[in-house]
Amino acid sequence: MRRVRLGVAALALMVAAVGVLPAAGAWAAAAPDDDPTRFGLFRHKSEFSRQLKAGAQLYVSGVRTEVSVSQRSRSTIRIQATLYSFNRDRLGQIRLETEETADGWRVAVRWPGGEPRRGERAELDIITPPLELLDVDVQNAEISIEKLRTDEVRLRTSNEEISVDELIGRLDARTSNAEIEVDDQQGDARLKTSNARIEVAMQSGGLSASTSNASIDAEARFLDGDESVELDTSNGSVELSVSKNLRGRIEAETSNGGMSATGFTAVNGTSMGPEGGFLQIGEDRTVRAKISTSNGRVVLRGE
Repeated sequence: MRRVRLGVAALALMVAAVGVLPAAGAWAAAAPDDDPTRFGLFRHKSEFSRQLKAGAQLYVSGVRTEVSVSQRSRSTIRIQATLYSFNRDRLGQIRLETEETADGWRVAVRWPGGEPRRGERAELDIITPPLELLDVDVQNAEISIEKLRTDEVRLRTSNEEISVDELIGRLDARTSNAEIEVDDQQGDARLKTSNARIEVAMQSGGLSASTSNASIDAEARFLDGDESVELDTSNGSVELSVSKNLRGRIEAETSNGGMSATGFTAVNGTSMGPEGGFLQIGEDRTVRAKISTSNGRVVLRGE
């Protein structure tokens, strides 16, 4: 196991002297900007790359550390780090810590004193080969994933949005007080937030989505086998779009909202009222979707 723990000022000196970072890869670093941004923040950028075998595990963590991950490489991981602070000297004290493990790589942002000061933040733009596991655990920072193939993705943050586009693999995404947006998901997905909307479009796999005081808008058009949908919220509407040729049963509970369904073929039975009901499509009585809300309407669409 190998670990490197250096401030950005030290990184700049090492790169200028030898061009590589021993035991951890190559960095391309520049000195902090002489002039602050229009918001008065000083900025520093550095870049790290190294070989990483396909099927590795990648763990990323940090407070107020925005993370974006995409896959545009077969065998190399590249991390571009951008750090911001109102105090130019503090940039040299922020640590970007990397650790090689038997299964892959760990990356963490460490702030002087343990916490970022007002206005300070980090941005990590990561390009990876196909992974076995991507685990991102940050606080008060956005997470975005784009065009990634992996066995499993775990995303955790707070008070900021999570967005996922074109992921192949299982997904577990959790935040609070912020939206979750998922598009073109292939693989089972578990999504959880609070006080914010969830919007998700599934290409395949089962779905579990939960929030509060907000709506859920879900598409799951290729449900078959053991795949199912569970949607749960309060004080918000739920809209679910599935294939118009779906066979099975959809059950819903609500209060002060009611339930409606349009566009389905072979409807074999319904019971819809102000407190929800069910929709039976064809003879198959497998429960394909369960929906629960309060003070919100349930809308089912066959498309």
